[in-house]
Amino acid sequence: MTKAEFANLIEKGRDILFDVDGQHLVIFTWMDEGIGISKQDSDEPFQHFADANALLDGYKIGYLTLAQLCDKVVITDYS
Repeated sequence: MTKAEFANLIEKGRDILFDVDGQHLVIFTWMDEGIGISKQDSDEPFQHFADANALLDGYKIGYLTLAQLCDKVVITDYS
C-alpha cells in the first residue's frame, strides 16, 4: 500500500491493528491527545500525532519511518 492509501485509511478509521516489519501495532484515531500509535499488547506508551501524515512521517520502527514501510503493512483489523 502507498503512503497516501495508508493515510486515507487512518483518517477514515477508528481502530487499526496491523503488522509491519515483525511488529504488531495499533492506531487509535479517537484519542484526546491526537492519533495514537503503540505496539499491541505492550506497556509502551502511545505516541500521539496531529494527523495521519505526521504519524507516518514521525513514527519510526528501527531507523525507518512508517511512511517508508507502508508497502509492507498488513492490516489485521480495521474499524
